[in-house]
Amino acid sequence: MGEAQTLDHALKLAVTYNVHGAYRKWSTGLSCFYPYSNQASDLRNYMSQKAAPLPQKCLYSYFMYGQMPQEGRQLLAGEKPAVLFPASVIDEKPGFGIFNVSALEDTPVHVDNDGSAFVELTQKQMDQISSVRCHLAYVSEEDDVIIDLGSDANIIADWDTGIMKDNFDGTWPMLNGHPVYVDITAEKDGYNMYSIPIILNGVRCNLQAIYHFDTERYYILGARKAIDENGMGDRNLIKIKPEDTITTIHNASMLSDPGGTIYSVDVETFKAGKHLIMSDEETGDGFYAYFFEFVSPNNETALSNLVEFTIKNGEITTTAHN
Repeated sequence: MGEAQTLDHALKLAVTYNVHGAYRKWSTGLSCFYPYSNQASDLRNYMSQKAAPLPQKCLYSYFMYGQMPQEGRQLLAGEKPAVLFPASVIDEKPGFGIFNVSALEDTPVHVDNDGSAFVELTQKQMDQISSVRCHLAYVSEEDDVIIDLGSDANIIADWDTGIMKDNFDGTWPMLNGHPVYVDITAEKDGYNMYSIPIILNGVRCNLQAIYHFDTERYYILGARKAIDENGMGDRNLIKIKPEDTITTIHNASMLSDPGGTIYSVDVETFKAGKHLIMSDEETGDGFYAYFFEFVSPNNETALSNLVEFTIKNGEITTTAHN
């Protein structure tokens, strides 16, 4: 029995009762600590906790860096390490292991004869990533602002040739016609899962939504309160009611700011209404900055060079900036 099968078998023996929803079919009944920020400081803080067992620390380090620390290798060999945390990685930065997605930063972008932007990856580069997504932002020179619209997996990916093309058609997910920031959190067989930051009745929350491939529709599951000061997420799913007040939230920066300082801004406030609908709708004329986003198995990301989409009277002009 291989290592993966052995672990899966042990997991099934450990869990005696398990309940999960339709969109958590892969849930096994055990939860784990997984920081959203994926920063080296999170690893150091976790390593310094005396209550955390050394095997878990080594496993966390392996997931984050892509290689097992020396202490973990000693444990696997039946030896007793001299330290309580993997000192060999405590001062390192993510990316030094087998997953080095930073090498894909500023990947050149090209435009084909059909006007589609694309990147071409080698097999070695594809070995470093688990997903390729797109990242979109609205840019207004007149208002001196860049408004981040988030990320999606809506691209045309050919993993055999390494050619990844844009699939941008001038639309983006919206709530009742209001633009929102969307963050794709899971790509599964048959559907994608999204998280959308909002203010719900005065409380910061993340709206949870599903896009089904078979129906080609979005379904809103509800909202969860944002991560608290201890880094814990809320397990309770809040159902959206017609009288609820929703405020959309975007990250923004000023074009004239050389430091590119990012700040959060409340954009539009509206009532949910009888049916809160999420759908892809036209973004409207203007200038849009588009990037291919490369995601590693340990959730680090890198962006390609800029693709410029200029929409005028519904027509899209594509320009690659390398």
